[in-house]
Amino acid sequence: VKRRDTPVNATGGSGALSSIVLPVDQLHPITAKVNNVDAPYALHPSMGDMASMYRGGKLAILGNVGPLRTPLTREQYNSGNQDLRVPGLYSHNDQQTLWQSGRTNIDSGGWAGRFVETMNKSGFVASSPFLSINTAAQSSNFGNGDSLPTYALTPNTDGAIQIGLARDANDLVFNAALRSKLVTLARGEAGGALTNMLEADYAKVVKSSDEARKLLAARLPGLSMASVTRPAGIPGYGTPMLDELDVIARMIKYNVSNNIAGRQVFFVRHDGFDTHGPQLEAHARLLKQLNDAMFYFQSVLEANTMSNNVTTFTASEFGRQLANNGDGTDHGWGAHHFIMGSAVQGGQIYGRVPSYLRDNLGNYLDPNMVEASGVMLPQVSVDQYSATLGTWLGMRSDDLKQVLPYHFGTTNLGFMKA
Repeated sequence: VKRRDTPVNATGGSGALSSIVLPVDQLHPITAKVNNVDAPYALHPSMGDMASMYRGGKLAILGNVGPLRTPLTREQYNSGNQDLRVPGLYSHNDQQTLWQSGRTNIDSGGWAGRFVETMNKSGFVASSPFLSINTAAQSSNFGNGDSLPTYALTPNTDGAIQIGLARDANDLVFNAALRSKLVTLARGEAGGALTNMLEADYAKVVKSSDEARKLLAARLPGLSMASVTRPAGIPGYGTPMLDELDVIARMIKYNVSNNIAGRQVFFVRHDGFDTHGPQLEAHARLLKQLNDAMFYFQSVLEANTMSNNVTTFTASEFGRQLANNGDGTDHGWGAHHFIMGSAVQGGQIYGRVPSYLRDNLGNYLDPNMVEASGVMLPQVSVDQYSATLGTWLGMRSDDLKQVLPYHFGTTNLGFMKA
């Protein structure tokens, strides 16, 4: 969010604040170099800790990033040539899949899973059933490779999901007899005859997950809450995102404590940003949860001397339009994202945040702004973003080309240290 003296309403003219505009004096000011000159920007009032991490060099911002097939101009966008646009633009499901896969909007795999899968095949990653971890309740493509599945964790005492156990005494999904039969069949145990290919495939997947659960529960007693050092005054509980990041911190600490080398990726989901309304209230709550969870996670990593080896970053299907729809905003395209950690070249905005200024006719002056409602045309592709992270993770350039076909030859946007 760039700081401004005069707010602009939905039609582009100067006037009274709309319902979604925040007063400048409530924002957390930060600066970034623009043409070698410090330019004033700011973060949301709920993001004070993240603003402090930015000023302290632990947090960077990547401006105006989104799915792209090729570098795209405003004129090309306005031409209506659908071959130049990404498929399913402004659609949640399509853009989520594009963001996570780096390839198409109908892909069951993800670029992070393919990273660790590729490095594991080359012998660079230690053999482990826990290369890609998903702590979100919903499924995601992000950690799946072409053959590597994501292992699901849950923020409980040992992090392992119990297959076949009732959620509580009132669980009505399966009765005891049906649950026992399902688990027996899924595990391929005696009496669980597999009569068709679908049963056999299902049994293979569930049995593999169950074996990984048993291994996790047996080998990782260090996942207890006491396994990591937590800075005084920072609570390690409160929201699903914070609790899930706490499980991840414990997983990482176990690997460090037991000298387990290799690479892992973790996925945490934070929902609710489809703010068609009421945006002021929703944004304040959601960004406070994001701020608290990321600050807590970074603080725990630092307290346990793990921060140099862990990079945390945000991703989403799209940003929001600038125009006020009455009490919120509608679907956009480009968005700004955070990268956090001691390996990050923090305290700077990479990419470019477009200007929101308009002429007297209401037309945006910046070539990266399209639509009268204010949509940011991405200047940086998701593939360039992920390629930079993949390079830091250890991916070779030839392998990056296979995993990320749309990185436009750029595999380093500069926000990671060498």
